[in-house]
Amino acid sequence: MCKYCLKHGDGGKWYENARLYSNDLADEHNAREYLEEQWRGI
Repeated sequence: MCKYCLKHGDGGKWYENARLYSNDLADEHNAREYLEEQWRGI
């Protein structure tokens, strides 16, 4: 398993961790504007 999964995955794959997709986490890291801009570009 990669280091990122070990650090952020709670014992599994990081992208299966629902907390990483929460609005609270985006607000906690002041990343809401950045994330919204990234989604608009897709």
